[in-house]
Amino acid sequence: MFSSRTLQILGVVCGLFVIAWGAYLYVQVPHASAPFKKTGEAAVILIRQNGRQVELRRKDKQWEAGAGLGGPFYRTDADRVKTLLSGVESLHVEDEISARPQSAAEFEVDAASGTRVTSQAANGKILADGVFGKQAPDFTHIYFRYDDRPNVYLAGGLIRGELGEPGLAYWRDKNLISMAEPDVQSVVIQGPDFKTSLARAGTAAWTLDGKPIDPAPVYALIGQLAHLKADDFVDAAASPTVTMGSLKFAHVTIQGKDRTVELSIGPEDKAAKRYPAATDPLDLAWISESRVAPLLLKPSAFHAPRKP
Repeated sequence: MFSSRTLQILGVVCGLFVIAWGAYLYVQVPHASAPFKKTGEAAVILIRQNGRQVELRRKDKQWEAGAGLGGPFYRTDADRVKTLLSGVESLHVEDEISARPQSAAEFEVDAASGTRVTSQAANGKILADGVFGKQAPDFTHIYFRYDDRPNVYLAGGLIRGELGEPGLAYWRDKNLISMAEPDVQSVVIQGPDFKTSLARAGTAAWTLDGKPIDPAPVYALIGQLAHLKADDFVDAAASPTVTMGSLKFAHVTIQGKDRTVELSIGPEDKAAKRYPAATDPLDLAWISESRVAPLLLKPSAFHAPRKP
């Protein structure tokens, strides 16, 4: 027969064993089923895939994008950042699919194919870090792996496309001009050999050099200018001669109710049928020939209104 003292010791040992076993099981499963739920509080989000990366950082209430390594940061496409944040915050980890390290490539949660997303607080603390793989056959789930463990899980709440791409161009805001059309008060187009000066003269009236004109062509012009987007951005390494100072081919000034936008356009890249243009030195962009031509209207494009 065991003494009561021995039974007490055995009880303590068994209790410690149960606690240790519970701790072991705990580290084998996800600590949280929604690991990115605090991403909205993040100051930095890193997106990496097969050697490529982009860094998103919060500046006040806006987000900027950069390639990292101390490079410049640019305005982001707000809708794409919103989609990313909403997607990862909605992620919920479900069933474990595999615990074998060899399974990473099969489910595309390895370094070569997976998209790794890391969110950090302002003090550098890691809030979440995981690798997103391919879409599951049901198209409503995605394969997911925590960066510090080999286990592959099935996760819901996000599709892979919502993660975007680990490239700076994807995240940059392509809006060169964003102005409400009714706010436009005047447009001055300075071309290579002409100048067109348009001004609002009432709710639905416009003038050319102070003389009344048919407003229809003006509204068509404003519709394109007020929402002008870049087709792509200038790569300084590929086009070193394209600078803000080289954009002297044409100039368009758009006067709004509370701000003025200056659009500078450089000489055409005839081989690619595109023009370099910018409203900001940090946003040197390319605009196709077919979209620039309708902006550079000579005075002859506007006519006096028809008499009733």
